[in-house]
Amino acid sequence: MSGSQAWGAGVGGFESGGFGEFDFSEASNGSLTVTSERAYDGVRSAKASNNAVGNQYQRAWYDVSWREGSDVWYGMALYIPRVSDWCWWNPVRWDNYKSFGSSGDVGGVRIDSGSLYLDQGTYAGQSRTLIGPVAVPEARWFWLEVHQRLSGSTGSALSELFIDGVKVGSSTAANSLGRQIDMIRYGNVAMETNCSQPSSIYFDRASLTNGPLGPL
Repeated sequence: MSGSQAWGAGVGGFESGGFGEFDFSEASNGSLTVTSERAYDGVRSAKASNNAVGNQYQRAWYDVSWREGSDVWYGMALYIPRVSDWCWWNPVRWDNYKSFGSSGDVGGVRIDSGSLYLDQGTYAGQSRTLIGPVAVPEARWFWLEVHQRLSGSTGSALSELFIDGVKVGSSTAANSLGRQIDMIRYGNVAMETNCSQPSSIYFDRASLTNGPLGPL
């Protein structure tokens, strides 16, 4: 599947054995593969492995066209063998790097020192926590889902975070800068290498939908 999507792009389940359900996939200083070692739905999942050296990412993404007021749902199933191997990383993140480069906006999920957060910020690192900290399940599959109404104005925005179908936090704080968002990425989107160990995570059912998909 390809092409910019305003809202619902689909669900990447990797059952074809590849990444054709996404607009693009890439890996740097590690590997991104489809594996039958474990799966959340079906018999395959994606495995993102990093060597904790240099600029690290192993990710797949959908192109999107989100603007002020867009109401979006995105989610993924995650399996993290050892949460402590990662000091800081993003399992799912949206951005507009394509349009604004290093001055662009980012938002999505951060896992930091064993806790999970929903953030909004910029590539300059000026991130703001919208929801969290939330405990991160270890060595089992869990379903992570986010609902956001994007707005640069507090009160007009909405952010909701769900773990295994249970809402664990919500916020009406501004969750964007009001600029168009170009893509949403899944996997090991970005990480801090100087305090992380070489490791792998598995992800499945990477979703971009018109409403809640929910856990299996």
